[in-house]
Amino acid sequence: MRRMILCLPAAFLLGSLGAAAQMPTPRAEREPSAGAVREAERAAGVAPSAAEQARDARTEDQLYRELTGQNPNTPPPPGPLPGLRQGPQTPAVEQIYRELTPPAPR
Repeated sequence: MRRMILCLPAAFLLGSLGAAAQMPTPRAEREPSAGAVREAERAAGVAPSAAEQARDARTEDQLYRELTGQNPNTPPPPGPLPGLRQGPQTPAVEQIYRELTPPAPR
């Protein structure tokens, strides 16, 4: 009985900590979105010029290349199309595929 009485406050405390961890972050404590920052900069008259924006974009691209070894502006390599199966399948898998795949429109 004594153990149960001691465990109840601990369970309540752990449960309340879990609930606190799931509460949403108040709006005042959230990081502003990029759009909100741009609007605030424009309103304050400190928005970067087109030349500064282009310079920042070039710097960002250069950093991306240096860190990843890739060009950030190239499209991703083509991969398999979604929904296409790769390689041979067992007869059971083929049967399931036929049952779950709707017939092609005519």
